[in-house]
Amino acid sequence: MVQQKARQTQAALEAAQLNAAASNPPSSLQSEEFRLSQQWHAAQPPPPPEAMAYINTDQEEYDGDPDDIDAQIAWALSH
Repeated sequence: MVQQKARQTQAALEAAQLNAAASNPPSSLQSEEFRLSQQWHAAQPPPPPEAMAYINTDQEEYDGDPDDIDAQIAWALSH
């Protein structure tokens, strides 16, 4: 419930900021959108550990098998 209220408050704040930005000249609108985007992304919590993909680049070897996506990614990240 607290998180939902915080999201609603954040959304209302962002809407007010966007409305204020829309009334500014177009030259400042892009920088304002960028600033708000950075602010929004910084406020987002990190994903939980179980949502993060785990790739052990030390143990995966890509042998050309197109179905072995973990090994493909590990190989690409290590080269």
